[in-house]
Amino acid sequence: MASTIPLNNKKTGNTTNVNTEQTQDCPRLKAFIEQARQYPPLPVAVVNAEESHVLQGIMEARAEGLVEPILIGQVAAIVQLGQQLGFELDDIPVLDAGSEDEAAR
Repeated sequence: MASTIPLNNKKTGNTTNVNTEQTQDCPRLKAFIEQARQYPPLPVAVVNAEESHVLQGIMEARAEGLVEPILIGQVAAIVQLGQQLGFELDDIPVLDAGSEDEAAR
C-alpha cells in the first residue's frame, strides 16, 4: 500500500493527498534522481516556504540529497508548518520576508 500525505494549498484551501512513493511508478524519475545523487547538493533559495506543498517538496529533495534549501517567507509560519509535517529545520537557514517582492530583494 502506497503512503500518502495531505498537502494543503493555503491560497485555495484545497487539500490533495499525494503519493510519497512516486519514484517507484516512474523509472525515468528514479533514474534521474539516482544520477543527480552523484553530485553535491545544490543550494536552493525557496520563496513561500510556508506553503505546505513547497516545504514538503523541498524537504523531500533534501532527504534525497539533491538540495540544501534556504527557506524564505514568514518565519513563524515556516517553523510551525515544519513542526506539523515532522521536519527538523534547526540546521536550515530560514529568512523572513513578508511578500514575494521582498523575498526577491
